[in-house]
Amino acid sequence: MALQREDQDIVNSMKLVGFAKGKLQVIRESKWESLIDDTSSFCAKHDIVIPEMDKNYHLGKSKRRSSSVTYSHHLRVEVFNTIIDLQLSELNSRFDTWFKLEDLSYELDNYILFMKEDNDFSNLKGLGDLSETLVETDLYKIWRLVFLLVKLSLILLVTIAT
Repeated sequence: MALQREDQDIVNSMKLVGFAKGKLQVIRESKWESLIDDTSSFCAKHDIVIPEMDKNYHLGKSKRRSSSVTYSHHLRVEVFNTIIDLQLSELNSRFDTWFKLEDLSYELDNYILFMKEDNDFSNLKGLGDLSETLVETDLYKIWRLVFLLVKLSLILLVTIAT
Protein backbone atom coordinates (compact mmCIF):
# COMPACT_ATOMS: atom_id res chain seq x y z
CA MET A 1 0.00 0.00 0.00
CA ALA A 2 2.85 2.41 0.82
CA LEU A 3 4.45 1.63 -2.56
CA GLN A 4 1.18 2.42 -4.33
CA ARG A 5 0.82 5.71 -2.41
CA GLU A 6 4.40 6.67 -3.28
CA ASP A 7 3.75 5.88 -6.95
CA GLN A 8 0.58 7.95 -6.91
CA ASP A 9 2.55 10.80 -5.35
CA ILE A 10 5.02 10.60 -8.24
CA VAL A 11 2.22 10.66 -10.82
CA ASN A 12 0.50 13.58 -9.07
CA SER A 13 3.80 15.45 -8.75
CA MET A 14 4.46 15.08 -12.46
CA LYS A 15 0.95 16.38 -13.20
CA LEU A 16 1.60 19.38 -10.95
CA VAL A 17 4.88 20.07 -12.75
CA GLY A 18 2.98 20.02 -16.04
CA PHE A 19 0.35 22.39 -14.65
CA ALA A 20 3.04 24.74 -13.31
CA LYS A 21 4.78 24.82 -16.69
CA GLY A 22 1.47 25.58 -18.41
CA LYS A 23 0.66 28.33 -15.92
CA LEU A 24 4.08 29.94 -16.41
CA GLN A 25 3.53 29.91 -20.17
CA VAL A 26 0.11 31.59 -19.74
CA ILE A 27 1.67 34.22 -17.47
CA ARG A 28 4.42 34.85 -20.02
CA GLU A 29 1.95 35.23 -22.88
CA SER A 30 -0.93 37.14 -21.33
CA LYS A 31 -0.28 38.56 -17.86
CA TRP A 32 2.22 41.33 -18.61
CA GLU A 33 -0.39 44.09 -18.95
CA SER A 34 -2.17 43.20 -15.72
CA LEU A 35 1.19 43.09 -13.91
CA ILE A 36 2.03 46.58 -15.21
CA ASP A 37 -1.43 47.85 -14.23
CA ASP A 38 -1.16 46.40 -10.71
CA THR A 39 2.38 47.70 -10.29
CA SER A 40 1.45 51.17 -11.54
CA SER A 41 -1.51 51.29 -9.18
CA PHE A 42 0.66 50.25 -6.24
CA CYS A 43 3.34 52.81 -7.12
CA ALA A 44 0.79 55.61 -7.51
CA LYS A 45 -0.79 54.75 -4.16
CA HIS A 46 2.60 54.89 -2.42
CA ASP A 47 4.03 57.90 -4.31
CA ILE A 48 6.70 55.84 -6.08
CA VAL A 49 8.01 57.33 -9.32
CA ILE A 50 7.54 55.14 -12.37
CA PRO A 51 9.69 55.64 -15.47
CA GLU A 52 7.87 56.46 -18.68
CA MET A 53 7.64 53.13 -20.42
CA ASP A 54 8.08 54.48 -23.94
CA LYS A 55 11.36 56.28 -23.05
CA ASN A 56 14.72 54.72 -23.86
CA TYR A 57 16.22 52.50 -21.21
CA HIS A 58 19.86 53.25 -20.35
CA LEU A 59 22.01 50.51 -18.91
CA GLY A 60 23.87 51.79 -15.87
CA LYS A 61 24.32 55.46 -14.99
CA SER A 62 25.88 56.60 -18.25
CA LYS A 63 23.47 58.48 -20.50
CA ARG A 64 26.06 58.44 -23.30
CA ARG A 65 25.40 54.84 -24.13
CA SER A 66 22.26 55.44 -26.15
CA SER A 67 19.87 52.57 -26.60
CA SER A 68 16.86 51.98 -28.79
CA VAL A 69 15.39 49.71 -26.12
CA THR A 70 12.49 51.22 -24.21
CA TYR A 71 11.75 50.67 -20.53
CA SER A 72 8.72 48.66 -21.54
CA HIS A 73 10.77 46.37 -23.78
CA HIS A 74 13.54 46.02 -21.20
CA LEU A 75 11.17 45.13 -18.38
CA ARG A 76 9.03 42.76 -20.44
CA VAL A 77 11.65 40.98 -22.54
CA GLU A 78 14.87 41.29 -20.58
CA VAL A 79 13.41 40.92 -17.08
CA PHE A 80 9.87 39.43 -17.03
CA ASN A 81 10.24 36.92 -19.88
CA THR A 82 13.79 36.03 -18.87
CA ILE A 83 12.71 35.15 -15.33
CA ILE A 84 9.84 33.00 -16.58
CA ASP A 85 12.13 31.32 -19.11
CA LEU A 86 14.62 30.56 -16.33
CA GLN A 87 11.86 29.01 -14.22
CA LEU A 88 10.64 26.92 -17.17
CA SER A 89 14.20 25.86 -17.91
CA GLU A 90 14.72 24.82 -14.30
CA LEU A 91 11.51 22.76 -14.31
CA ASN A 92 12.51 21.14 -17.60
CA SER A 93 16.01 20.30 -16.42
CA ARG A 94 14.77 18.78 -13.17
CA PHE A 95 11.79 16.85 -14.47
CA ASP A 96 12.24 16.33 -18.21
CA THR A 97 14.45 13.27 -17.77
CA TRP A 98 11.42 11.33 -16.56
CA PHE A 99 10.00 11.52 -20.04
CA LYS A 100 13.05 10.66 -22.14
CA LEU A 101 12.08 7.50 -23.94
CA GLU A 102 15.61 7.01 -25.26
CA ASP A 103 16.86 6.74 -21.68
CA LEU A 104 14.18 4.20 -20.83
CA SER A 105 14.86 2.20 -23.99
CA TYR A 106 18.60 2.11 -23.29
CA GLU A 107 18.05 1.16 -19.66
CA LEU A 108 15.55 -1.56 -20.59
CA ASP A 109 18.00 -3.12 -23.05
CA ASN A 110 20.72 -3.22 -20.40
CA TYR A 111 18.31 -4.42 -17.74
CA ILE A 112 17.17 -7.36 -19.88
CA LEU A 113 20.78 -8.44 -20.40
CA PHE A 114 21.47 -8.10 -16.67
CA MET A 115 18.31 -9.92 -15.63
CA LYS A 116 19.07 -12.94 -17.83
CA GLU A 117 22.32 -13.44 -15.90
CA ASP A 118 20.86 -13.00 -12.39
CA ASN A 119 19.20 -16.01 -10.70
CA ASP A 120 17.08 -13.75 -8.47
CA PHE A 121 14.93 -13.00 -11.52
CA SER A 122 14.57 -16.54 -12.90
CA ASN A 123 11.31 -17.61 -11.18
CA LEU A 124 9.27 -14.42 -11.04
CA LYS A 125 5.53 -14.79 -11.61
CA GLY A 126 4.48 -11.21 -12.40
CA LEU A 127 5.03 -7.50 -11.95
CA GLY A 128 4.48 -7.72 -8.19
CA ASP A 129 7.28 -10.29 -7.85
CA LEU A 130 9.52 -8.22 -10.09
CA SER A 131 8.90 -5.09 -8.01
CA GLU A 132 9.57 -6.95 -4.75
CA THR A 133 12.79 -8.47 -6.09
CA LEU A 134 14.06 -5.12 -7.33
CA VAL A 135 13.48 -3.63 -3.86
CA GLU A 136 14.87 -6.62 -1.92
CA THR A 137 18.09 -6.62 -3.97
CA ASP A 138 18.37 -2.79 -3.97
CA LEU A 139 18.47 -2.93 -7.77
CA TYR A 140 15.63 -0.41 -7.96
CA LYS A 141 18.33 2.21 -7.31
CA ILE A 142 20.34 1.10 -10.34
CA TRP A 143 17.43 0.41 -12.69
CA ARG A 144 15.53 3.56 -11.73
CA LEU A 145 13.53 3.97 -14.95
CA VAL A 146 12.71 0.26 -15.18
CA PHE A 147 11.47 0.36 -11.59
CA LEU A 148 9.40 3.46 -12.33
CA LEU A 149 7.87 1.71 -15.34
CA VAL A 150 7.04 -1.34 -13.21
CA LYS A 151 5.49 0.84 -10.49
CA LEU A 152 3.41 2.81 -12.98
CA SER A 153 2.24 -0.46 -14.55
CA LEU A 154 1.19 -1.75 -11.13
CA ILE A 155 -0.69 1.49 -10.44
CA LEU A 156 -2.47 1.16 -13.76
CA LEU A 157 -3.45 -2.44 -12.94
CA VAL A 158 -4.77 -1.43 -9.51
CA THR A 159 -6.64 1.53 -10.99
CA ILE A 160 -8.27 -0.61 -13.67
CA ALA A 161 -9.22 -3.26 -11.10
CA THR A 162 -10.94 -0.76 -8.79
